[in-house]
Order: sequence, then structure tokens, then C-alpha cells
Amino acid sequence: MFIYAIMRVASFALVVLSSSLSILILSACGASDSHRSSGPDSSADASGTGGGSGSGGTTGGGGAATGGRNGTGGGASGSTAAGGTSSGGGSGAGGTSSGGSTGATDGGSTGGSPGDGGTTDAATLSCSDFAPSAPPTAPTTVRVVNSTGGNVFLGPTTPACEFQIGFTLEDSGGKPLKIVQNSCDFRCGDLQDPSSSSCTCDPSCTGSPITLLKDGAHFDLGWPGTVFEIEKMPTKCFADSTCAGTPCIVETVPPAGPLTVTVAAYTAPACSSGPCTLCTPGATGNCTVFGATNVTGTKIEASAVWAGSGILEITLTKGDAGP
Repeated sequence: MFIYAIMRVASFALVVLSSSLSILILSACGASDSHRSSGPDSSADASGTGGGSGSGGTTGGGGAATGGRNGTGGGASGSTAAGGTSSGGGSGAGGTSSGGSTGATDGGSTGGSPGDGGTTDAATLSCSDFAPSAPPTAPTTVRVVNSTGGNVFLGPTTPACEFQIGFTLEDSGGKPLKIVQNSCDFRCGDLQDPSSSSCTCDPSCTGSPITLLKDGAHFDLGWPGTVFEIEKMPTKCFADSTCAGTPCIVETVPPAGPLTVTVAAYTAPACSSGPCTLCTPGATGNCTVFGATNVTGTKIEASAVWAGSGILEITLTKGDAGP
């Protein structure tokens, strides 16, 4: 019995010792696993999944998406390049490339624009451009009415060989327009024609008559309603090469815009041989002063806007007299 009792106690102690060993082994294994799952780098993993600078952190959606605080997308590089914050994304790759693209595109197009244009040189035009067909006319009668209370005289202010039509024409900017072809004006088309290409000139000195217009009468001045432009024709267009460089004229329609017709009259005639002998106006109310070369005295001037063909009446009054 005694021996049996000792064996029971030994067996119980062995069971207790085995259980204790098992508990120690299990405790050791648990401590090892716990150590592996919560080691010193756990803060980095937490940052990657949602802690610190994670997807819900203050840095923004791209704060540390692929790793810890200093991972490839984390910290500053993540917030600036990957769009971590709103301002960072704007300044990131998109902001820089956008600015560069805008500069290159706008700068190129803006800088290139002036180079694409330039003025048209006469040498680039064809010869036919200088010999157009006759332009449409707008026959006009400029009617000068004398309401000054005395005689007035129409004509050039200095002796001249060339005929003067009796009025001037200006465009909307006040630029004088050429309305008469003088005896030494060459048409560009004529200089291209071998049969009429000479550019020599012997001025005819017929001069312009001096017209007396009595008070209450009128005097009509005719005009076809066209103007002349002075051109420099390319050398290749001249039938006679010795005429190359000679300015020539092209008849054309007047420019658009209000055009102003101005008439000037004076209070006395001038004669080369001394005092002028005045003529006596007939039924028309006007006459030509024989021997007069030009007009002098007080200038009386009036203007009107030309609106096209027809009669354009311009009335001279005492109020129009100059100093």
C-alpha cells in the first residue's frame, strides 16, 4: 500500500510538471508572436494604412500611400508631386508642365505673328496690277455760287503752266487727293505699251484762266469723280528700260469715307503787264480776265462733303473771307 501511494503521488507530480512545462512553452511562443506583430517598425506600417500621414491624415490623399512617413509617396514628395494637398497638387508636375507648355505655345504664336505679315512690295505685284481697266466714274458738277456781295476771281494763286481744276479734294483724314492728270504725268499702263512708252516730256504752258464771277451768279466745274494714285512700277514692267524708276499714275475710284471738296476764290486778279482790265460778265454771270496770270487779294473759301455723282453746290459768302 505504501508503495502504491508513493507511485500515485509521483504520477500526480509528473502530470503537474508536464502541465507547467506546457504552459511555459505556450507562453514563450505567445511572447515571440506578439513581438513579431508589434515590433519597432509598427508606426511606419500604421502611417501607410491610415495613421499619421495616411489616407485620412492631414497631408492628404497621397501623403504616404505606398509606405511609411518617408516612403516613396510620403511626406513632402507625396504631397507635392502626387497631389497630397490642393495647393501642392497645383504646383506639382501638372503646374510646371502647364506653365512651360503655355509659355512655349503662346510665345511662339505671339512672336511669330508679326513675321508672317509685312508690307506689300511693288516688286511682288504683276504688271497688270498697274494697268487696270478704266474705273467707274461718278460725273460731278461742283457749282460755285457767289454770295459775297461783290466780284470774286477763280484761278491759281501763282502763275502756272499746268491746268488747275478750281477745287481740291481731301479724304477723311485731311490728305489731299490728286484729281487732275498733268501734262507730264505718265499713266503706268502707257509705259508698258511699246507704242506709247516714252517718258520724255515737254510741258505745255497753257496755264489756267482767271475767271471773274459776279455776285449772285454761279460757275460750274466738271469732274469725272475719279482720282489718281502715284505708283512706283517694277522695272520689269517698263517697255522702255531707260524709263525704269519713273513714277507713274493709275486712275481709280476715290477712297471710302467722307470726302471734302473745297473751293477758294480771291478778291482781285493779277496781270504780268500791269493792272488788269476787267471783263464784263454776260448772261452766265462770269467771264475770263484777259492777260491775268493768277489771283490775289483776300481769300474766300468754302467746303462741302461730296456724296457721289450729281451737282455739289458750294456757296461763298462774306463770312468765308480770310484775313
